[in-house]
Amino acid sequence: MAALQTIREKAGITVGIVIGLALIAFVMGDIFTSGSSIKNSKLNVVGEIDGEEISIFTFQNALNEAENAYKANAGGYLTNEQMAQIRESVWSEMIYTRLLQEEANELGLAVSDDELFDLIYGNNISPVIYNAFGTQNPDEIRQIVQYVISNPNAGISWAGIQNEVTNNRVYEKYSSLLSNMFHTTSVEMDANLAAQANKFDVSYIVKRYSTVSDSTINVTESAISDYYNTHPVEQLETREIVYVAFDVIPTADDRQNILNSIQEMVQPFETSETPENIISMNSDEKMIPTFVAKNDIANEELAAHLFSNDGAKVYGPYEESGFYKITRAIEKKKMPKEVRSRHILIGGATIEEAKAIADSLAGVIKSGRITFADAATQYSMDQGSSVNGGDLGWATYEKFIPEFSDAIFNARVNQIGTVESGYGVHIYEVLEQRDIQDMVKIATVAKEIRPSSATEMAVTNDARKFAEGVTTAQELVEKAQAEGVVRRSAILDKNDPNVSTMTDSRELVQQAFLTEDANSVISNRDNSTVFAFGNKVRVVAALTKVNPEGIVPLADRKAEIRLILTNKEKANIIAKELSAIKANSQSLTSIQSQTGLQVQNAEDVTFNSVQLPGAGIEPAIIGAISTMNTGEISEPIAGNNGVYIVMVNNKTTDEITDEMKGAEEYRAAYMLNMKLNQQLLPVLADMANVKDYRYKFY
Repeated sequence: MAALQTIREKAGITVGIVIGLALIAFVMGDIFTSGSSIKNSKLNVVGEIDGEEISIFTFQNALNEAENAYKANAGGYLTNEQMAQIRESVWSEMIYTRLLQEEANELGLAVSDDELFDLIYGNNISPVIYNAFGTQNPDEIRQIVQYVISNPNAGISWAGIQNEVTNNRVYEKYSSLLSNMFHTTSVEMDANLAAQANKFDVSYIVKRYSTVSDSTINVTESAISDYYNTHPVEQLETREIVYVAFDVIPTADDRQNILNSIQEMVQPFETSETPENIISMNSDEKMIPTFVAKNDIANEELAAHLFSNDGAKVYGPYEESGFYKITRAIEKKKMPKEVRSRHILIGGATIEEAKAIADSLAGVIKSGRITFADAATQYSMDQGSSVNGGDLGWATYEKFIPEFSDAIFNARVNQIGTVESGYGVHIYEVLEQRDIQDMVKIATVAKEIRPSSATEMAVTNDARKFAEGVTTAQELVEKAQAEGVVRRSAILDKNDPNVSTMTDSRELVQQAFLTEDANSVISNRDNSTVFAFGNKVRVVAALTKVNPEGIVPLADRKAEIRLILTNKEKANIIAKELSAIKANSQSLTSIQSQTGLQVQNAEDVTFNSVQLPGAGIEPAIIGAISTMNTGEISEPIAGNNGVYIVMVNNKTTDEITDEMKGAEEYRAAYMLNMKLNQQLLPVLADMANVKDYRYKFY
C-alpha cells in the first residue's frame, strides 16, 4: 500500500538514518577480521584504513545490511543512483567509525551504561533516537523499542541503533573537546568588526595584462621549474577519456508504431469497467487511478475535457514527458481535497479473523469504553502511527492505497469504520476535511516513446562499424574527424556514478580505471569496445591519460605556470610605466588623460568584500584599499587581471553597536564550529592514509 510507506514515514525514519543504522555488520563486529586465504587475498581488498585492509566480503556484508534496511523502509526497489549513494554512505561510515573509535580510545572517551540509558530513555534523548523514532517521549520510545525487538523483519536493528547512539555521543564529546581548543580572540573580533564597519568609495584605473603582447615576454624553463618546485599542487587519481556517443533515438516509424498501439487501446479503455486491469497489462507507467482537482492538471485541454460532460470519453492520444498517453475520467464527485484521519491496523491468521477483531474493536471504540488513541497504542500493528494515537496527518487521495483512500475520502467527519487492504483490516476515523470541491478520478495508460529493437540494433551496428580498426585514442580521434562524428572528453574520478550525463554509465568509469594503457580503447566487461547504456546510447571510448594520486607533474602544469610568470613580468612592465606617469600627475584624471584608461567607480568597498565592482575578484586591490586614507592615490598594484591605481574618494565608519558585537561573537563561534565539523573527519581520514579500491568491484 502506498499508505504503508506513509505510515512508516510517521515513525520519522529517514533514509539517511536507516542507512546508518543498518551498518551493524561492521559496528558490532570486527571490521578487519581474518578469514580464509581466499578472503585475505589482495584481489579481494576493497580498501585500507591506517594500513589495515578491508575485504570485499566485509564491505559487501555491511552494504547488504544497508540496502536491506533501505528496501524495507522505502518500497523494495533501488535505482543505480540510490545504490551508489548507499555505497558511499557505507564506506564513509566505515572509515569514520574506525577512526573515531581509535581517537576515542586514545583519549579515554567512552559512554557508560547509565549514560546510554539516559540517552535512550532519560532526560537527554539522543538525536539519533529522535530521528529514528520521531519522538522524545520515553514511554513512546519503550513501545517502539519493544516492537523493533519483537519484529526482526521490520528493517531496523535495535543493536545498530544503540551503537549509533553511542558513536554519536562519542563524536559529540570528541568534537567538543577539540572545539574548546579553538576560539576567536577579542583582537580578531575587533578587527573583523572594523573590517565590516569601514566602507570606502573609490575610483580606479586598470591596465589589463592583455595589453602587453605575450611575444615580448620571455619565461625561461628554469623559472618554470623553480616555481613548480616551490608551489606544489596535489591531485587525486583520475582518468581522462575521449569518447564518441551514438544516441539511440526513436525513428519516425518507431513513434508511429507506438502511437498506433495506444490508439488501438482507446475504445476498450473507454468502455472498460475495470480500467485498472488495462493499465496493469498495457501501461509503461503503472499509475493507479486517483482523484484530482482541476487545477492540479497542467494540461489545460485535458483538464477541460475531464471536467466536461464528455469526460468519460478517452482524451488522447497526447504526448507528454516522453510518453504517448490516453486518459479518461472514471468518476466525478464533490469531495475534500485533503483529509486528516487516523487508523488502527489489525492483522490475523486470516482476513476473516482480522475483520472479526476489527469489527469488535470498532464497536468498543464507538461505545466509548476505550478511546481511539488508546486502542491504536495498544492494538495497532502500525507502530509508526500508533505512538501518535493512529494519527496519519493531512493527506491527499493518492497518498494512500485506493481501498483506504476510498474509505476515508467518502466518510463523514468523526465517522468510524473498517476497510480491508492487502495489509490487514483498518479501523479508521476521519478527523477533519478541507477544501471540498469538484474532483475527478482519472485513469491513464502511458506508452514510452522509445526506440524499437531494430533501431537499437541499427545504432549498435553503427557503433561497431565505427569501432572497427580503432585500437588507440589517436585513431578514435582521427576516425571521428574523418566521419564528422562529434567526440567528447571527460575527466573521471574512480567513484563517479556516471560519465557526464549518460545514465547508467558506471561501467565505463570502472573499466577506465581498470585500463592501464593510456592510449588504448576501453573494453567493457564482455570484452567489446562498444558500451551499451540501456536503450539510450552506445559509446566507444579510449583512455587518453592516467593521472596518479600525488603531486601534479610539471608537464601538466607548465602552461598554467607559464601564464602566471608571464603575467608577473607584464605586471612589472605595466607598473613601471604607470609609476612614471603617476610621478608627474596630481590626480587620477591626469593619469587617465596620459594613459587613455577609463576611470571606474566603486562604492561601499570593505575589507570583507569578495569582488571589486567592475573589476571582478581582486583581493590584493581590496586589501590595499582598506589601508588607504581619503584623497590618497595608490602606487600601481598588481591584481589578478591587470595593474591598478586607486584613489579613495570617501571613507565612512559605521558605529559598532553591542548588537553587532554579539552577532560577530556568535558568527565567529559558529564558523569555527562549522569548520571543525566539516573538516575533522576528512582530516582524520587523510592522516590515516585511507585507500579506496572500490572501483574494482562496483
